Amino acid sequence: MSDVVPAQSFRIHVDSVDGSLRGEARHWLHARPLDELLDGHGFRPEILAADRALELLDRNGTVLESYPVYVQHVAVDPGPDYEEWEAVFQDPPDFASFRFVRGSQTVYEQSVSPNAPEVSFLRLEQGQVFAADDQFWFELLIDDKDKDDLELLILVSVDGGQYMYDPAGFAASSSLSSSFQGLSSMGPLIAEDYGSPFAVSSGVRTHKIPRIVAEGSQAVRLLAVVSDGTRVGAARSPAFVLEPLEEVDGR
Repeated sequence: MSDVVPAQSFRIHVDSVDGSLRGEARHWLHARPLDELLDGHGFRPEILAADRALELLDRNGTVLESYPVYVQHVAVDPGPDYEEWEAVFQDPPDFASFRFVRGSQTVYEQSVSPNAPEVSFLRLEQGQVFAADDQFWFELLIDDKDKDDLELLILVSVDGGQYMYDPAGFAASSSLSSSFQGLSSMGPLIAEDYGSPFAVSSGVRTHKIPRIVAEGSQAVRLLAVVSDGTRVGAARSPAFVLEPLEEVDGR
């Protein structure tokens, strides 16, 4: 799955005066590949900090990978101001902990859950056709052996193209713990949501949610990515067919 799972990052806030931490590290799913992110404003070469790094470690404390850290100054009124440290990466090794370092000093270190979350698609078959007047829906089965809260991201690939974040979004069944109307990023999912499939839809009978790829396609695939705040799991759907909607406006 490493060729399709989007980039992710860890981010911490550090007081710009005394260097103390402000809160815990935050994990981000960026919904875009690493090379696209590095072309963006938030990861400009001039904000790279040469003496800082994010390190991923195995269970013996050996550094498996090291990534550069981008630092942005954030002005707060009233203060104090702080620095935002962020390291972005893709396809990481299997790591047991991570740490932000400044030179030889460890600024922040955190162990990760031992098990990655799991996700799979149900009710979608290879070559399945959804007619123009059909509701497009499928089911997801999600689990996490550590019972962590999860974040879910759904991306769409059309005719073999890159998996893209879908701005129109999906609607999840009401059995979930929160209302996700109109969101492609569905979360958080709590332990009560695990263990039984839940329906996700996008289509002509979903209130204010237009069906993805309204113009139709002979090969649509979905990518579901779940994060427990440190580890990521993912699954791809089989390719299916969406016939073009005859009318989009007013649906």
